[in-house]
Amino acid sequence: MTPISSAKLRTRTGCLQCRKRRKKCDEARPQCAGCSRNRLQCVWPSDKQRKDGRTRRTSFVEELASNGSEDGLSQIDSPTLRTGLRPPVLMPSPFQLEEHCYLYRYFGSVILPQMVRRNSLARYTDQSYMLRLALEFPPLMGVLISIAGMKLASFNGGSIYCAVQSYIQTLNGLRRALSQMNDNVSNDALLATVITLSVFESSRLDTTLKIAPHVMASGVMLKKRRARWVNCPQASAVFDRICVESFVYHASLMMLFDPSLDSLSQPDLRIVLSKYFSDPVHGTQQDHTEAVGSQPILHTSYEFFLLIADATKLARLSRPSTEAEIHTWKHLEQQLLQWTQVMQKSDDISADLYILVLWVLLFKSHPYLPPDEIDWEIGACVTRSIALLPLVDRSHYFTSSLVWPLAILGSVAILPCERIAVQNFMSVLIASSLGGQAAWILRRLEDIWSSHPESGLITFLQRRSLGLQALLDGHNEIAGLE
Repeated sequence: MTPISSAKLRTRTGCLQCRKRRKKCDEARPQCAGCSRNRLQCVWPSDKQRKDGRTRRTSFVEELASNGSEDGLSQIDSPTLRTGLRPPVLMPSPFQLEEHCYLYRYFGSVILPQMVRRNSLARYTDQSYMLRLALEFPPLMGVLISIAGMKLASFNGGSIYCAVQSYIQTLNGLRRALSQMNDNVSNDALLATVITLSVFESSRLDTTLKIAPHVMASGVMLKKRRARWVNCPQASAVFDRICVESFVYHASLMMLFDPSLDSLSQPDLRIVLSKYFSDPVHGTQQDHTEAVGSQPILHTSYEFFLLIADATKLARLSRPSTEAEIHTWKHLEQQLLQWTQVMQKSDDISADLYILVLWVLLFKSHPYLPPDEIDWEIGACVTRSIALLPLVDRSHYFTSSLVWPLAILGSVAILPCERIAVQNFMSVLIASSLGGQAAWILRRLEDIWSSHPESGLITFLQRRSLGLQALLDGHNEIAGLE
């Protein structure tokens, strides 16, 4: 007579091998009959693991909650989020899973407030307009979910999968939306989607940066809009200001790594930008010191970021300068001298770092100095910049704003002590931002550092200019000299 088995039709508490094979389990520990019969190693779930792993996938939201992640559930301070994961509003299709809802609300409660400078005007603390747009425009919802998923990637790998899938759905939805619009690209939700795609690309952990198409699309959309800061709701004025500052921020800093972003130097675009930055609530742009503390994203006047764009474009040249370019260089030198005086009035260490790195770019394109003297001047800037790094308070700045001067500084670092200082600072940025842009740029610097030109025509000091040229060209120029 066959003994009665205690096996269950659903192995909710059976061993993991039986669950995986979808077989009944007699739950006899340490080795169940099924595993003994098939000569398998019997593995049992831990006490924290869900009993039934076959019929219901454990979402990363539940895993974050069970792990007590400090950067997960505990940071969401909205009362509606503390009472449960069911949304008080209807999530748009196809973002209706529990994890989509959680990531959307995590973005609104934790990430979005961090995207605005802490000492900006109080009106920039209300970002509800963008969150409402996401509920009405699925592509925007998808990219907000993607940003949140990348942010939580260190706590659960499932959030990366959700982020990438949402990103793909965003791109598909964006293509459909553009094909259905009759050349009307002034839609707020569409602009917000493209702007936040730039933010997502800066935070990606799974691939290299692909930020240029989104930044360029943002510029095209901004040119076709009108600046709204007169006789309009405050939400519209706030939205426009954040979008245009985000565009200038990404375009000026990221053109260092992508020549296609040199379009920021276009005169027609600059005319449009001047209208967006004429909002009197921030003071006149001629009074640079007045505008420093009130803006939501840029930590100084937008004109300083245009100077960054112009200096970057000029430094990218690897041939002798034309007469027009020499005239441009002299104009930029005068601007930088003025900004040097302005920045000396502040106690901002990062401002000093920016000024020194901008001098590196201008010395690189100096039309008169011989190569050895150019590299000596660059070396002097490097020495002073390295001394400033321990004094920089990283908590006061966006990661991208610190990565930009570090990338230039690293490309012209030729001494081991200089490279170690840059590498250590970048490693801290990588840890604080969970990789993303900082990790990608550090790998690029390491490629430049690993190249050793052997040509007798190149002096030791001239390797500084060659390293910067390699960074600006987007590939390892030094390697071609071996």
